[in-house]
Amino acid sequence: MTTSTKIKAKAADAPAAFNRSLAQRIRAKREAVHDFRLTATEQLLGEPLPPARVRIPDLGDGEILNGLPDSLLRTMLQVASDIEAGKPGIAPVDLSKPDEIDITAAKQNAMRQRALVDAYCVAGFIEPRLCLTEDDQTDADDWLLSDIHPADRIAFFNWCNGVHTEAAATVEPFPDRPTEDVATGGPGGVDSEAAERSAPAA
Repeated sequence: MTTSTKIKAKAADAPAAFNRSLAQRIRAKREAVHDFRLTATEQLLGEPLPPARVRIPDLGDGEILNGLPDSLLRTMLQVASDIEAGKPGIAPVDLSKPDEIDITAAKQNAMRQRALVDAYCVAGFIEPRLCLTEDDQTDADDWLLSDIHPADRIAFFNWCNGVHTEAAATVEPFPDRPTEDVATGGPGGVDSEAAERSAPAA
């Protein structure tokens, strides 16, 4: 291969330049609406539910933060402040030494984790719209956050953060799934291996 051919090959393999079209594609990915199956809630109800319509929320967006209930927002800001200050996280609970477990710290950690999960759900669910309390409900079709099974809330949080578990493998884009995401299991796609594992036997 000549030097000229090598240069041409490298140019052909180079990624596309940053331009408005690329920015629009990135924005479309970020704002895409997906179907999310409420598997655990379905099992609890004992009948099928339509998939929830969701999007991955950007909790760094001021407008989204302002839309969160005050109690969730306070916790979010505290978590962000702790991260910025470099405060160490609470050590995992050692169940082999129950007498040494710091119950107060464990409760605080659980509350912080739940607040993060709840914030993602309240900000990310479009239909049904989720509300933290009955006072937040403004429409007859609004759901309380507690109406969604905790396992489904955690699965949504994990999916938003790229943790492609078998529970998260039920997420489908709305209305079309980009083929590159199907292969990678990235946002808007599924984890192919997890989907195969969770598929019913023929």
